[in-house]
Amino acid sequence: MKNQKLIILTDSISALIAGLFTLALSSKISDWYQWPDELTLFMGFINIMYGCYSGFISIRLLSGNFILKENVIILILANCLWAGHCFTQIWYLQNISSIYGLSQLGFEGIYVIGLAYLEAKFLLPYLK
Repeated sequence: MKNQKLIILTDSISALIAGLFTLALSSKISDWYQWPDELTLFMGFINIMYGCYSGFISIRLLSGNFILKENVIILILANCLWAGHCFTQIWYLQNISSIYGLSQLGFEGIYVIGLAYLEAKFLLPYLK
């Protein structure tokens, strides 16, 4: 049970922190990564929205409330879709983005795929 709580809490907090920093520093990030401003803002808003959703699930898990398996499946699918978005943006931005921007997208894609795997392996069986 401890691992499940840690995984979902890490998922929520990391998304919220990433979103807040991305929005707070959006103009600097856009310049440094050589991204369109719209992409940077989009990524920040999506991270915050995802962090709120996974935060809702983690609060319910931490307080001992029932969690629908479907909610966690949506969480896992969202992580997989976001990883796909990150990898697609690497291909799309390869000619205009800096190496730092491409690296950030790659590492974020790997990170969220890892979270999806951990949630599928440890959280889903717990919710039988």
